[in-house]
Amino acid sequence: MRNRAPRAFPTAFLAGMAVGLALATGGPLGSTLEALVHLLVLASVGLLVGAALVPVRLPPREALSTVVLMGVCHGVLHGEEVGAASALWFGLGALVSAAVLAVAGVALGRVVARAA
Repeated sequence: MRNRAPRAFPTAFLAGMAVGLALATGGPLGSTLEALVHLLVLASVGLLVGAALVPVRLPPREALSTVVLMGVCHGVLHGEEVGAASALWFGLGALVSAAVLAVAGVALGRVVARAA
C-alpha cells in the first residue's frame, strides 16, 4: 500500500465525496442523517488532533475506510450548499477543486519528503 498511498488515499476521498454529493443532492436528507454527518465532521477534527498528538499507524484497510467516510461527510456538507445551482455542475466543480488540492498536497508532500 505504501507505494500506492499517494494515489489511493486522495482517490478514496474523492470517491467518498462523490457519494456524499449524490446523497445530499438527491433529495432532502433526514434530520437524523444530517445530524450524524455533522457529528462525524466534529469527530474528524478530534481524529486529526489525536493523530497529531499520538502517532498511530492504522492498517491500510482501516485507514482507507476512514478516508472514504470523511469524504462522504465532506460531500454531504458541500451537497447541502447547492441551492439554485445545477447539482451536476456544482458537484463536478467541487470534485475537480478537491482533486486539484489533493494533487497539490501530494506534490508538496513529495517535495518535503525529498528535502528531509
